[in-house]
Amino acid sequence: QGGARSLNYIVLYFFACAFQGIALCLLSFKIQKRDDEKFTAFIFINTFLIILLLLLVIQEFSNPIWMSYYTFLFHFGLFCWGPSTFFVLHHFLKNERRFYKPYFFGIAFSIALLFAIIQIFNLEWFKFLARPVLPPLTLANLLFIGTGFIYNFFLFARMFILFPSLTIYPKIDRSKLEIYTNSFYWLSFVTILLVPANVAILGFISGHPFFEDFHIIGLVFTVLVFAETFFIWRNPEVLKEVKQVAQTEDTSEWFTKLDNLMKSEKPYRNPELSVADLSEMLGAKPHVLSKVINEHCDKNFRDFLNKYRVEEFISLANKDEYKRYTFLALAQEVGFNSKSTFNLAFKKLTNQNPRDYFKSQETEEERG
Repeated sequence: QGGARSLNYIVLYFFACAFQGIALCLLSFKIQKRDDEKFTAFIFINTFLIILLLLLVIQEFSNPIWMSYYTFLFHFGLFCWGPSTFFVLHHFLKNERRFYKPYFFGIAFSIALLFAIIQIFNLEWFKFLARPVLPPLTLANLLFIGTGFIYNFFLFARMFILFPSLTIYPKIDRSKLEIYTNSFYWLSFVTILLVPANVAILGFISGHPFFEDFHIIGLVFTVLVFAETFFIWRNPEVLKEVKQVAQTEDTSEWFTKLDNLMKSEKPYRNPELSVADLSEMLGAKPHVLSKVINEHCDKNFRDFLNKYRVEEFISLANKDEYKRYTFLALAQEVGFNSKSTFNLAFKKLTNQNPRDYFKSQETEEERG
């Protein structure tokens, strides 16, 4: 009885924290001159937290059949956690935005959907997955949790590389925004690390509701809610629009930054790259970027990108490890999305088609 009473107190705590999350969202609506992107990400992640906490509460009072469905939804949330954290960082750290393949996030939902079909329809071929391994966890649960952990761990490691302001050791001169995003990132990462820890504990302590229902994860969610409430209450400017610093008229300085960015980050490899995307990476407004390209390259945006693509294409084609690649494969590697676009861009830059260009190179080498 004592264990049940303790568990009910924890569930009641989760319920209170869910309402604290609702209060936090209402508080954010009162902030004047909000940044729309930051606000959207903030409301999204806190709504997600509220739903997860309420699922833990509802699960406690459900019958065994419905409990299994709620457990699945909670596990599904595991797959969504990494992408959700990336979504928040992407919208808060605008000056550090990096490209990430959108389809990669679809992997999580595809895997989760596969497990959902197996569990809900109880397919005959996969009944062995229902075998208990660490009661109440089945083989399917462990595969689901294990896959989700690996996926999220990779995603969090990738985020740490993509966003330079994320650091292990705190810096003295960090801005309020950096403090918020760093705290959010590391608390979110701890949530993922506690998943395998909870599973390991189940191997030694069985029959304890706190670990069987993964309430240790719920506790981290509550810490996130209270930390956000305290931080936003003290520093509402985190959600406000940042006044743009007047852009320098020294376009040569911007061009140097742009050229370094193109060579180091190689954003032109993204076939969907737009002026807005590149200007965000550069930290300039779109019209400034267009002005820099026009003044220093005398090209439009598309020709500017294609110049870098063609140059890298030639560089790769001359390397031994790429000799087995077709021209089309190499063209796609550097950011071209069609053969016709590649041929036109190549001829525009070299006055030759790719085949003639490399034949003339071979002839010159033979003469040399």
